[in-house]
Amino acid sequence: LILEYMNMHHPTEVEARKGRRLVRKQFWTSGVNDVWCMDQHDKWRKFELYLHIGMEPFSGRILWLKIWWTNRNPRLICGWYCDTVQSLGGRIPLLTQSDLGTENNGIANAQTVLRHRLDPSLS
Repeated sequence: LILEYMNMHHPTEVEARKGRRLVRKQFWTSGVNDVWCMDQHDKWRKFELYLHIGMEPFSGRILWLKIWWTNRNPRLICGWYCDTVQSLGGRIPLLTQSDLGTENNGIANAQTVLRHRLDPSLS
């Protein structure tokens, strides 16, 4: 079923994968909660549904996976980040990694404020 879908909707990507022409990159992290990665997807736009995900790549743990009517609201995205931090007992990553979209500015600002409050030598 998935192969049929991929062949129908993404034939060039399937051919690139078959031809081993995909460029693989290495990703390195020193441990759990070193980096949290965030990204959003608009693949269900025609249904007016948008996906946003936060992931801890060392363990592969999905921190949040939200489907909502928007993923472009920085307050909403930052709220999901803060809810996750609270559910983990206040543990935050050393770094956050995301694309350059404006929806992730709230997370970047919250991360900076929290890190500076936890380690005053950063100020």
